[in-house]
Amino acid sequence: MNKLNRIEFNVRTRMSERSGINSASDFIKKAADMGHKAIAITDLNSVQSFPEAEEAGREYGIKIIYGVEVDVVDVDYIETKDVLD
Repeated sequence: MNKLNRIEFNVRTRMSERSGINSASDFIKKAADMGHKAIAITDLNSVQSFPEAEEAGREYGIKIIYGVEVDVVDVDYIETKDVLD
């Protein structure tokens, strides 16, 4: 059992673009095993893991905090050119 009060607030699952390895269920099970009461799923440019996280949260008694990291692009800054040039 984890004696420290801790919540991991930046977990990227394998649904994140090129940065996650484990599933939401894997992280949530580990958090429960360590005695955590909550975990934040904050994938990169994706919310696809949320349904799995919700189900695993119920199964393991872990509160899920939902978040997302997004890449933002200023479309006025993007240079465009004709691909046939």
